[in-house]
Amino acid sequence: MSSPVFKAALVKYACPVCGQVADEGIIVNSILTEEAAKEVEKLNGEIVGYAGKACEKCAKYKDEAIFFIGIDVEKSPEGNPYRTGQIVGVKKDADIIEYVKDYIIKLEDGTELCYIDENIGKTFGLW
Repeated sequence: MSSPVFKAALVKYACPVCGQVADEGIIVNSILTEEAAKEVEKLNGEIVGYAGKACEKCAKYKDEAIFFIGIDVEKSPEGNPYRTGQIVGVKKDADIIEYVKDYIIKLEDGTELCYIDENIGKTFGLW
């Protein structure tokens, strides 16, 4: 029997590298009102954020490469990079890695990524 004040939803989390589905979860409303339940119900089947790990396809390169993800700095609010669509894997022993080592993000599964301004990526010949 379904309650009008309590709902659960199966949600998806995107791969921080490529954006494909990397993980799934269940969320429920903790405020027991019809309004809160309806908000949870709307999320069923939706991508609600980024996973803490890469998808299987991207994770298979975690020992070989660091992913560079192009962003538009002018459109990126603090802590929320505006992705431009460029993604490239660079070998971990490449010279460029030394210049960006302080900006590399390591995910729970060991996959590493680095957001880089789209124009700087062009300068380095990444895309």
